Amino acid sequence: MSCVLRITCDQLYERLPPLAMKSFRFDRGTAHFAVSACEFNDLLGQVRDAFKFLQLNRSEILSLMESEGAEGVLDFAIDSGEGFRFKTLPRQLVREAGALGLALEISLYPQAGTSHGLPNCAKAELEVKSIELDVLGMVANDYEASNTITADLSRDLGRPIAESEVTEALLSLASKGWVQAYQYDDDNKQFQALANSAKIGPAIWFKMTPKGQSEYENAGRG
Repeated sequence: MSCVLRITCDQLYERLPPLAMKSFRFDRGTAHFAVSACEFNDLLGQVRDAFKFLQLNRSEILSLMESEGAEGVLDFAIDSGEGFRFKTLPRQLVREAGALGLALEISLYPQAGTSHGLPNCAKAELEVKSIELDVLGMVANDYEASNTITADLSRDLGRPIAESEVTEALLSLASKGWVQAYQYDDDNKQFQALANSAKIGPAIWFKMTPKGQSEYENAGRG
C-alpha cells in the first residue's frame, strides 16, 4: 500500500472493533488504515483514493480525532526520483484533511534499481520489502514465532499470508540484524538469545532489535 492513515488517541484499541473502517495494524497505540494501493509513482491516484476514503469514513475519522490526545497523519509514499521536483496536493484534499484535524505527510522512497550514489551495503539496507516491515512490526513488543506471526498478519492485512513468506522475511530481517532469534529455556523460565539468528523452527521465537526499531521508525511505521 502507498497511502496510509495513522491515528492515535486515548482508548483507541477499545474503540476500533465497532468501526466500519478497519485498521490493518495496531502498533504502540497507533492504528494504521490502508487508504490507497496505487503505485509509488502514482501520486494522483493516491490523492484520488485518499479523497474518497476521507469522504466515505468522515464520521468515524472525526469521532476518533475529537477524542482526547488525538493525532492523525495521512501519509503518501512516493518515489524520490532524481533531481529537484515539486509535488502539489490539491486544495480540496488539504481542506478535507484539515477539517478532520489530519496532518499531511509525503514519504520519499528511493526508486527501485537506483543507487543514488550509495555504496552496496547502503543499497541493501534500502531494499526492504513491505512484508518485511509488516513482520518486523509483529515482533516489536513481544517474542513471536513464525506461525503466530502468520496468523496475526493474515488477520490484520485481511488476506491469506503463507508461512513461507513470513519465514523468508524473518531470515532477511535476521541477516540485517533487525530481529534476534530466541529459544525458551524451560529450566530458567526465560528466553535465551541464539547465536544463529537465521535459525527458524516451531520452537524459535523472534523479537525486534534496537537496530530494527530504529529502521522501523525511519520507515514511518513506528
